[in-house]
Amino acid sequence: MRLLFYLSGEHAGMAEAEVRALLETYHVPWTCLFFENQVAVYETEVFPGLSRLSMTHKVLSLDFTLSRRPFRVRVKKLLSGDADSLQLEREIADTLQQEHGRIPVDLENPEQEIYCIIQKGTRFTGKTIMDFPYSYEERKPHFRPYFHPSSIHPRIARALVNLGRCSVEVLDPFCGTGGILIEAGLMGLEVKGLDVSEDMVAGTRRNLEHFGIGAHEVFQGDATCVQDYFCEVESVVTDVPYGKASRLTSARKILYEKTFDSIQNITKKACIVLSCPYDFERIGYSTREHFILHVHKSLERHVYVLSVE
Repeated sequence: MRLLFYLSGEHAGMAEAEVRALLETYHVPWTCLFFENQVAVYETEVFPGLSRLSMTHKVLSLDFTLSRRPFRVRVKKLLSGDADSLQLEREIADTLQQEHGRIPVDLENPEQEIYCIIQKGTRFTGKTIMDFPYSYEERKPHFRPYFHPSSIHPRIARALVNLGRCSVEVLDPFCGTGGILIEAGLMGLEVKGLDVSEDMVAGTRRNLEHFGIGAHEVFQGDATCVQDYFCEVESVVTDVPYGKASRLTSARKILYEKTFDSIQNITKKACIVLSCPYDFERIGYSTREHFILHVHKSLERHVYVLSVE
């Protein structure tokens, strides 16, 4: 089946990598047929794990048929000219009715949606099989019982978990207020956390319980000795602390090296976010992917997807 993933425009490369990561996590065969800007087309299959996607707007089936139920057509223009969307919607609807019979049209509450994406003049028309109206705004840091302004946005936190290729559990050794663990828990994963601050640990527990994530292991402790708290985990996903400066100071370099060495002792998979570039290859990791997220003019987040051979 050919599936089209309509990706987030904020960082399409990371969004496409998230799709691939989930396919690999659940061992689903796939072939990439096309990827450019916000459109990625794969020869693969639909499976429940795709519901975890955070940086995808829609999933379309390009090999679709229509039933006799009410439908509507929507057109989305990406990097395209002045095509008349309403006129094109009518033309597509007329063509489909000629092919499938006089199926009723319902623009407000359809039971089927045909979605046409026009990107650089190329049309991709498919049937919507997944939509992602996640309520991220309701889970933003300032809506949680315990708040700290450094917490990562929930949509990015969910993407990091997916990039970490977690199917069972995740550990965040710098869990802070629990942003990454909240998203992992809501996806049904076992969550484990560590933080040197007693207040942060208490806050993480409050936040997890607020979102109904009762089963968790969160301890106060030093990330440089993470193996003292957790013997083995499937994957580590973390946004490491960076303080006020984005440069790599000698003290932070020592903290990072000790922590990353400790992480290697308990897992072979990790997704680690830093505020500056880092040479993970030098300390024994293989870098599968590296993305740069621009927060503002003086701060970047470097996302490293890692494995240990």
